[in-house]
Amino acid sequence: MISSNILKENTRTFPQSWYPIYISSRLKRGDLISIDIFDSEWLLFRSKIDKKLGFVERFCPHMGIDLANGSIEGCNLVCPLHRLKFNVSDTRIPHGNGIRRLKVTEKYGLIFVFLGKEVLFELPEIDSVISPVYSDPLLVKLDNNYLAVSLNAFDTQHFEFVHNRTVSKDITLFKNSLFHLGVIFSVKVKLVRWVDYVMNFFGYSESKLKYEVWGDNLAYGRNMTTRKNFLAMLSPVTTKNKCNFYIVAAEERWSENRILSWLQRHYLNLIAQFGKSFLAPDFPVIKNMQPKAGNLLPDKDKAVRMFWEHKNALPTL
Repeated sequence: MISSNILKENTRTFPQSWYPIYISSRLKRGDLISIDIFDSEWLLFRSKIDKKLGFVERFCPHMGIDLANGSIEGCNLVCPLHRLKFNVSDTRIPHGNGIRRLKVTEKYGLIFVFLGKEVLFELPEIDSVISPVYSDPLLVKLDNNYLAVSLNAFDTQHFEFVHNRTVSKDITLFKNSLFHLGVIFSVKVKLVRWVDYVMNFFGYSESKLKYEVWGDNLAYGRNMTTRKNFLAMLSPVTTKNKCNFYIVAAEERWSENRILSWLQRHYLNLIAQFGKSFLAPDFPVIKNMQPKAGNLLPDKDKAVRMFWEHKNALPTL
């Protein structure tokens, strides 16, 4: 059985934040799956009655039975040995039976858990979007620390060397809360890759970009010129050198018409694939990266220095 003390020790370097763990549409009523995250083993399950979610430690606090061999009965996860029941809707961290639970919710077509005893901030909304529609989430499994991806967007220098974008010298940094950090900057496209030619063809040879992060793993990017929105959400997995990276495109709903809604969803799926293609050059470059502050330059690494200050101020368990 995983004790709470071991869990606290293993997760002390993970900020208290929302972490994506699964694609919502893949978890049906009565499903029970194992999730390895925060250097621990967990179970995610969905009630058979009302589709609510539960997220608990994998091993029963009574005698250490593997609850992955249990079953979902109504709203309960039932231990296969002694029939102990763990209710899906009980979001408290109980002391009597000793099992560890995390708050779980759904948004953007994904399932999230909050690492912490209580929720410290809500999942972000999309700028200037009242009735959002989302693409199907894309999952990319990466061989690097999740922090390398979050840090990457604040490294404005790499846009020129990796993405063929000339970055203006003036950048704007802003911070709305302890858990939030944002940057705005402008780029000019160099015609090197096919995505560059597509941008240029549609008249977007120059763009103004906004990138925001909540915690150190939830990112929202907006091309303020094309008005395209991308959500980039990360979770650590069993080792510090691997992570799950989810990409979602979003925009205002076109219409309540079913045909137009279907077309919009497929259009957004193409936009999400385009976003993934734009990010593709990053993945081999940051593979096995061990993120650190390093010897940062006072002018060129302004946003990176701000990111580290932001990250170091985030509360951990």
